[in-house]
Amino acid sequence: LQLPGVLVGVPGLMHLPLAALTLLLAYRSLRITAGSSVASWTVLLLAASPMFLFTSATGQSLASSLFCEALAGYGYVQAVYRRPWLGALILGAAVGLGMMVRPQAMAPVGAVLAAAALLNLLGRRRLAAAALLVCTLAAGAALVLPYNKALSGSYLTLPWFLYEPVERYGFGQVWDFSNYRHTPWTALQN
Repeated sequence: LQLPGVLVGVPGLMHLPLAALTLLLAYRSLRITAGSSVASWTVLLLAASPMFLFTSATGQSLASSLFCEALAGYGYVQAVYRRPWLGALILGAAVGLGMMVRPQAMAPVGAVLAAAALLNLLGRRRLAAAALLVCTLAAGAALVLPYNKALSGSYLTLPWFLYEPVERYGFGQVWDFSNYRHTPWTALQN
């Protein structure tokens, strides 16, 4: 998602458009499902969130991932409430893109949204839209697996597993070269 800016020599070029699109997609999805008031307040709170501001300004993968998640959510809303074909296409493509950007975030979000949309489409007998969703998800996976293989040597090993020192999420020793241990007490201190 940052490639256009990198290609023209301005790596931060896409930060603001991605943040704006994330907010727009969240607003449009919530307006359909929860009304204008909830959509407005949610987008206002998200836009003022320090985490959103920091990650959007620095181009970390969290902001790009949130865009993919907002796009997947918009696809889900379209598939279930408005245009099944368009929603299935958007949802499948967003999950595939999100799996390339930040798989540890998109995998749970994408699994829930895709499964819910698929069950809804099948329940309403929208078989063509359901098949489009499955095919789009498969196409996304077909792109992620060779990428993993090329960088890590395995179809199922994500490239960030190759990073040293190994990061450990949760509690325990954080770095191999340090005695620092992350515990419930140090988590409270943070």
